[in-house]
Amino acid sequence: MQSLKNIYTSADGKRYVFEYVETDSFEDIDNKKCKQVIAFAFHGEKMILVNNVRRPKEFIPLGGSVEEGEKADDSLIREIKEESN
Repeated sequence: MQSLKNIYTSADGKRYVFEYVETDSFEDIDNKKCKQVIAFAFHGEKMILVNNVRRPKEFIPLGGSVEEGEKADDSLIREIKEESN
């Protein structure tokens, strides 16, 4: 499992830790730390993107927040179903 970590401090001093984990299994992911999921999904050779609700002229990959008590893989499946309808 490969992991990359980046720490960002906002203008108001709030500290954010971003961690990217590349893995073939959700079993390697700590569900307590996983707050967001993103899917790079394809249909044939085309990537599936959705309209960004905050910036309507931008398109983004499928994804969203992991809900309380939800596992990362269940969250990813839910987000794909919700956003690709």
